[in-house]
Amino acid sequence: MTLLVVGRGLLGTRVAAAAEARGIVVLGVRVPWEEPAAALDALLAAAASAAAEDPDWDLAWCAGAGVVATAEEDLAAEVALFRGFVSRVRPAPRTFFLSSSAGGLYAGSAGPPFTEAHEPRPLAPYGRAKLAMEEASDELAAAGTRVLLGRIANLYGPGQDLEKQQGLISQLCLTHVTGRPLRLYVSFDSLRDYVYVDDAADLVLAMLARGATLEPGSIVVKILASGTPTSVAVLVDACVRAFRRRPHVVQCATTGGAQVLDLRLRSGVWPDLDAALHTPLLVGLRATADDVEARHRAGELARQLG
Repeated sequence: MTLLVVGRGLLGTRVAAAAEARGIVVLGVRVPWEEPAAALDALLAAAASAAAEDPDWDLAWCAGAGVVATAEEDLAAEVALFRGFVSRVRPAPRTFFLSSSAGGLYAGSAGPPFTEAHEPRPLAPYGRAKLAMEEASDELAAAGTRVLLGRIANLYGPGQDLEKQQGLISQLCLTHVTGRPLRLYVSFDSLRDYVYVDDAADLVLAMLARGATLEPGSIVVKILASGTPTSVAVLVDACVRAFRRRPHVVQCATTGGAQVLDLRLRSGVWPDLDAALHTPLLVGLRATADDVEARHRAGELARQLG
């Protein structure tokens, strides 16, 4: 089996490592994302190399520079690049996993906990961009690819990019290590679902393995979530237990808009695979804090954050 992993951020790095540990041939690609034409050429060349390596090659798209605060025009460029890729990549992969955002897609939906049966109703450009990428994946399905759309809850763990100002758990760990106050613009009773990145990577590989057994052209949507909602207040209390002191958190006026109160999630698709999501919150929190502290001691955070 040959797996091309696009994106070597938090999730992509772990998917590649977990796949290699299973004896899967893993290919990567350096993508000049800031240059759309060159980026598309690089992606298509990497896909051609994967197909030459193995006609039954698989693709895990774990890339995504955008966050909720990303400018709409930047998100539009990311979507356009993705559309260009899926429309031109031939031969198409046997199985394709797309990393999507449960929070972004269900922010405007009604009736939590949200499942795959709920209609996505994004409130922000970020969520609309993720939905557009999911819809563009239909082109791969039309070419015979088995398409797996993974709507992931709040992903966290060692190695998260702290410059992107996302990931509440990582930001709490950063506050613990540096002493800098963390300004929160969400209510303390906001409910979110947190997934440890190593668990998510194992679930992605399990989805790819099962997806390969489906009929060509199949499309499967699955939420990757623990099913355990955690409020911001409970998360801060967990930090107290993990760090033996309370993180310096400043509650600011909420911005409203895309920041919704209740984003509980539950998956009804392939629920047996969710056994991969087994890391307790305190264990994952401590591992993330240890990583942030090690990077701080190495001077990496000073270079990143200024």
